Amino acid sequence: MTKAEFAELIEKGRDIMFDVRNKHYTILTWTDNGINIGEQYPNDTKDDYFSSPEELLDNYLVDGIPLGELCNQVVITDYS
Repeated sequence: MTKAEFAELIEKGRDIMFDVRNKHYTILTWTDNGINIGEQYPNDTKDDYFSSPEELLDNYLVDGIPLGELCNQVVITDYS
């Protein structure tokens, strides 16, 4: 998947669960604080909030790499 395709999924989705680099993440697009992303169990990291899909993809880091650079490795496990 491309960065633009992932941004569109985030823009149109509500709850997105995905795997990348052997980690599990959840994105919630409907929160009062903006677009929420956090790592799932067993690592349960502090949640981060972003104002747009592009900001999330450019600034959320997975192993020190912006998520937007890892889009071709993302596997969507649940999407609503």
